[in-house]
Amino acid sequence: MILAFDIKPESLKNSVTFSRDMFSASMAEGILIRPIGNTIYVMPPHILSSEETMQMGASVQRALNQVLA
Repeated sequence: MILAFDIKPESLKNSVTFSRDMFSASMAEGILIRPIGNTIYVMPPHILSSEETMQMGASVQRALNQVLA
């Protein structure tokens, strides 16, 4: 399973460092993502519970909020 979403370019403070910043922020949240350009890819294992899926989503959101703040 792959989940991917794009961030609008006009929302980025610095498009050159966004991928690196997002990767670092997500690692600090305890999740591994693959940001490429302004696209965020998440490849969770198929055995995630509903609770773990919600936790993953919340972690991605916190990391994204931090980077876009």
